[in-house]
Amino acid sequence: SQTLDETRRIAYHLRPFQLDRFGLTEAIKVMIHDAEGVSNVKFLSTIESVDDCFSKESEISIFRIIQEAVNNVMKHSSATQAAISIARARSVVSIRIADNGKGYSSAVERTENAPSQNHRGGFGIHSIRERVQILGGTFSISTGDRGGTNLDIAIPKQNSK
Repeated sequence: SQTLDETRRIAYHLRPFQLDRFGLTEAIKVMIHDAEGVSNVKFLSTIESVDDCFSKESEISIFRIIQEAVNNVMKHSSATQAAISIARARSVVSIRIADNGKGYSSAVERTENAPSQNHRGGFGIHSIRERVQILGGTFSISTGDRGGTNLDIAIPKQNSK
């Protein structure tokens, strides 16, 4: 018999139905729209099509990376606005999530001091970092010049289109 936590962990890793229904780019847009509908954060997005850039398996990780980042903005940042940009270059896809909240160090202190909450509710920054590394990408997080948090990710494209 599986515990509730095991069931949630398995469900979290399953392929989101939105990927098959809409493709990666549109699934990300729908997720952001849905997040804005259930939070006080205004999400601004500039998203280039990345539907042909990654394997089906990698698409799951990219969707989950952005999902976790959006959840972090909603739960931990106290932001009123966030900007999400996804841009493709010849060999890499760049993702930036920037908010006008209280900055990275405050959010980290809260999650670091409450590991059980972090593991129960999601995998947080640690999960994002691991997924990016598995995809061969780079990850940085910083507090912006005027506060807020900037999350910058670059992931090598897997398909040459």
